[in-house]
Amino acid sequence: MSRIFLLIDDDEDDRSLFCEAIKEINLQFECYSESNGRAALTKLETNEFLRPDIIFLDINMPVFNGWDVLERLKSSEEFSDIPTIMYSTSGHEKDFEKAKRSGALTFFIKPYDYLQLKKILNIITDHLEQGTLSKIGHFISINENVR
Repeated sequence: MSRIFLLIDDDEDDRSLFCEAIKEINLQFECYSESNGRAALTKLETNEFLRPDIIFLDINMPVFNGWDVLERLKSSEEFSDIPTIMYSTSGHEKDFEKAKRSGALTFFIKPYDYLQLKKILNIITDHLEQGTLSKIGHFISINENVR
């Protein structure tokens, strides 16, 4: 089954590696990416992007940061039900807590290793395919569960 992933991240290399990993996991998966929150929201609202099955949001971005985008998504009737995962280099406990309070499904720290990224995305895509995505929303860092 084709699934659509959306990554909103200002780092071009991270976007490229993320989408490459998604395609390696399953060629039927589609990966859209955008470099800032405002442009991503505009493309979602104008249907320039197909409705994603899941959204990954970096926190630190220019224009609209990840928190701004998450707030807009979760306050929107049209997009509030899309599972959203915060995806950042930050490992601060306050960010984990803020993500939970703000309606994100979970939060994970960007891995520095491509194989680690693929392992994490495999966990997420397996749960997405099985319809058990809510089970990863326990807010214990996914990174700790992948070794």
